[in-house]
Amino acid sequence: MAKSGRIATSLSARVWKQIELALKQARTRTGAPTKLSDRQFLEALLHRAASGCSWRELPAQFGDWNAVYQRYRRWRLRGIWRQLKDRLPPDAAQVIDTLAKQESIRPSPLKRRAKPKPKKVARPKRR
Repeated sequence: MAKSGRIATSLSARVWKQIELALKQARTRTGAPTKLSDRQFLEALLHRAASGCSWRELPAQFGDWNAVYQRYRRWRLRGIWRQLKDRLPPDAAQVIDTLAKQESIRPSPLKRRAKPKPKKVARPKRR
């Protein structure tokens, strides 16, 4: 991550090696292998953090936006982001902290809640 407060758009080789080692310790692989490698997944999150785009606006080079979002969500629910942050040195932990806060970047306008329907008022019957 740049010291000027800007968000890096890609992982350096040194930071990636640190994250890769911590990932091997933090989780076990279960289920089918993913189409997107761990590094590409983290690069997609860095792109989203740097550009401020919504999940649906992720470029095609990162694969299906929903697959990226679901993987991010699973990692959050399983506590993998927290485990990574605890196992990494400060510079790499700062990158993970940025990636773990994806929800607060900008909510998608498609996620707006529908307005509740007004309740029907019982009217007296006419005679």
